[in-house]
Amino acid sequence: SVTVGGWWTFLQSIHAELRFFFFPLLSSSIIL
Repeated sequence: SVTVGGWWTFLQSIHAELRFFFFPLLSSSIIL
């Protein structure tokens, strides 16, 4: 099974990717 630390790191990395990839898209769509 995956450890809690590994799972948390995985979630953090996913959150960072979502923030960096989708925030510019959302902000640009709001501006447009």
